[in-house]
Amino acid sequence: NKSVGTVRCKIMPSGWEEGNTYRFDSEREFQGKAALLDVHIYKSVAEAVEKLNSGTLAVEGNCCVVKSASDDRYYLLYEGDKKAEVYNRLYIKPEAPDEPMQTGMMG
Repeated sequence: NKSVGTVRCKIMPSGWEEGNTYRFDSEREFQGKAALLDVHIYKSVAEAVEKLNSGTLAVEGNCCVVKSASDDRYYLLYEGDKKAEVYNRLYIKPEAPDEPMQTGMMG
């Protein structure tokens, strides 16, 4: 009887996700606080997340800003569990939880 051993690999998430974003209204909101990725190379949050997770892009401070070519807006992209740290450093107030929606007819 030959026994074949199995090797288990634990894949650690790298922490960059498309949902980990905050939209800025203007460039001056993040200037001097977070790095803006080259707008000619990185044209979407999804593209930046892919490069960050693959290791072909590295940023300092657990965050960066991406200018979306599709809607011409700036998005802060932060790493996994670093939201509170990044928001604090950039003076961003956390969003208030959504109010429950009222359903039914008024009248």
